[in-house]
Amino acid sequence: MLNSSSYLEAFLPPWIVIWELVPPCHGGGIQCEIFSYSGAHCCLIVNIHAGNENNPLEIESDTNLHIVKLSWTDAEDPADYVGVPQDRHFRWHESNERFYYGIERRAAGRPWMPFTKPPPDQLPSFHKISFVPKQLIVHLDLKGAPPRVNQFRDLFAFFKKAGATGLLIEWEDMFPFEGDLEPLKNRNAYTKAEVESILRWAREVGLHVIPLVQVLGHLEWVLKHAEMVELRENVIFPQAVCVSNPNATRLVRLIIDQVLALHGDDVEYVHIGADEVYQYGECARCVENLYSRQLERQDLILEHIANLSIYIRSEFNKRVLVWHDMLNVMEEKSLEKWSLGDLVEPVVWAYAENLEEYLPLELWKRFERIFKHVWGASAFKGADGPSRYYSNVNHYLMNHLSWQKQMNTLVKEKVKLNFRGIILTGWQRYDHFAILCELLPVGIPTLAVSLATLRAGGYDSRVDELTARVLGCDSFSVDTTLLSCTFPGFGIYSSVEQLKAVLADLDESLYSKHEFQGWMNEFSIRNNYSSAQKLVELCPQVRWRVNWFQGFAAPFKTQLNEMFIPNTAAEFFAVYVEPTVAHLQKLANFCKRIFAMSSFPRRPFPLQRHSTTGNTTGMSQEGEDHANVMLLRSQ
Repeated sequence: MLNSSSYLEAFLPPWIVIWELVPPCHGGGIQCEIFSYSGAHCCLIVNIHAGNENNPLEIESDTNLHIVKLSWTDAEDPADYVGVPQDRHFRWHESNERFYYGIERRAAGRPWMPFTKPPPDQLPSFHKISFVPKQLIVHLDLKGAPPRVNQFRDLFAFFKKAGATGLLIEWEDMFPFEGDLEPLKNRNAYTKAEVESILRWAREVGLHVIPLVQVLGHLEWVLKHAEMVELRENVIFPQAVCVSNPNATRLVRLIIDQVLALHGDDVEYVHIGADEVYQYGECARCVENLYSRQLERQDLILEHIANLSIYIRSEFNKRVLVWHDMLNVMEEKSLEKWSLGDLVEPVVWAYAENLEEYLPLELWKRFERIFKHVWGASAFKGADGPSRYYSNVNHYLMNHLSWQKQMNTLVKEKVKLNFRGIILTGWQRYDHFAILCELLPVGIPTLAVSLATLRAGGYDSRVDELTARVLGCDSFSVDTTLLSCTFPGFGIYSSVEQLKAVLADLDESLYSKHEFQGWMNEFSIRNNYSSAQKLVELCPQVRWRVNWFQGFAAPFKTQLNEMFIPNTAAEFFAVYVEPTVAHLQKLANFCKRIFAMSSFPRRPFPLQRHSTTGNTTGMSQEGEDHANVMLLRSQ
């Protein structure tokens, strides 16, 4: 007997039908996609190609997943009206008055029955065929603000609850490298036992792991070391390895060996990066390689990727993923020359709000000709500016809606790509040398609404309702700050929102003021020359903000230190808090000096430059400000 399941109500939008079936989960002769929330549940979501009354929509269960969204206006049990017909066809009809659906419904315990027209009050309010990815992979970028080990269990449970199917883990220097690689790892790197626990917790909740190991560009964490300078393609830039240097190849293989050995047989894929390679074919070795073998410059990169892919497939039996951007600028004949279509699966990454400019139809048609499988990559954080510390939810939501539009267009244009899924990237730094951007808890609400949108095939108020339930919030809106939630790291999210509000208010209520610009500017401060009358209203505002930051610092640091490894709090404060505190303290000290002065020199007077302060306290202004920042750090 089939019953609509309430078990997943918190996790799936109302138009996705869940049936209680016994595995292997066949419904009406059609195999279902099994959701791992419960082994006894499957979801009747199928791949539907565009069709019409004379050309029925064909249902396939073994390729890309799409969903027919049926939003019912007033149905007692809308799930009754969705099913998979025995003849594997889905027919629809359109009239001037309303849509009619040749949907098959299944009555309790009876065979599939033809269904032509629901009661008027149960007609669908809209009909849309929309792309729904089969795999939804959450990216963890550990090269900045890596979580403490005990945080991963709750994070993974949340990711699964939100609808993720897997993880892309970028370990970088946090991996417990050994032997010759040991000097390259972070001083706070995880231990082998800790990595094993992290991987086990992922398995326990049903998230498969894809390790990301950069093998070409973005190897700053390796090439920054003095002993690795000779492996650089360009001695000035520690970004890309010289692919013609056998020592560089051995190093990359050693990194791959250690990472995949610890991940074990549970891993099906490995991502080798290879994006944004700006230096290649430049060094003496590469130039000699080009001329001696009569190669094109692009052959250097493609051969490197091909050789490493062959190595990974032969030694570890893993499928290889690679970012698409370098492949996209290579000639098609070169990709075929090195058999890249058989060796790798490109991950097409694009983080803009409108992808039509970045991902033209010709790109997809080109990849259709070359590759057997393709992935996409969106972003839920870390792609809206290298110094963005708070989330721009609308930006990322638009990115995911644009991805759905892209995939819907491909279906419409009959581009036959075997699209495996979407990786939702969450960058923590733009590269190894960059500052921290949005911390993971700051991006969690964006991740939740992005996953809900992708799973729903679109965005509307019901996605907000689903997102609120997943986050444990009373409500959710992309335009408002969340006030009371239970998701991991909510305290950090809330503190960052407070910081954002205070800094925004500084600009609006202080820095933009007429009196501030005329009587509290840098010239006035350096020369101790201003009017106390003009500072009467400004100085109290400065003092209460200094006091606010002093009260804000200690609890926020505690939150950061509980979730992240040591030094994360110190770095975040050094970048986003201490410069403002130092400036406010300088303003507060300026106020003290001006109100203590009873006379001022006549003009013209000797001007103080940036190297001096005009401070009358005995300590230099820079020294006094530094002392106040150090006090803040100690809290």
